[in-house]
Amino acid sequence: GHQITPAVKVRALDALGNVVPGFSGSVTVALGINPGGGTLSGTIPVAAVSGTATFFDLSINTTGLGYTLTATAGALGPVTSTSFDVN
Repeated sequence: GHQITPAVKVRALDALGNVVPGFSGSVTVALGINPGGGTLSGTIPVAAVSGTATFFDLSINTTGLGYTLTATAGALGPVTSTSFDVN
């Protein structure tokens, strides 16, 4: 139940990998791989500001090794985080 730190950030990138500062869409995150059968809590969705959506209060209620988060934003394809552990 502890907050994920540092805060989770999702950036809208162009084809060259640069942040798109004009993107202000709504970004949603969800659990991808969920080895502990946990529940993701926090403020979801979040509006991007200057191309970045910052999720300050996400938490997962169950420990596990190898969780991932998947982010989606409108017509943009989903992206998945690298894996992380919840202790």
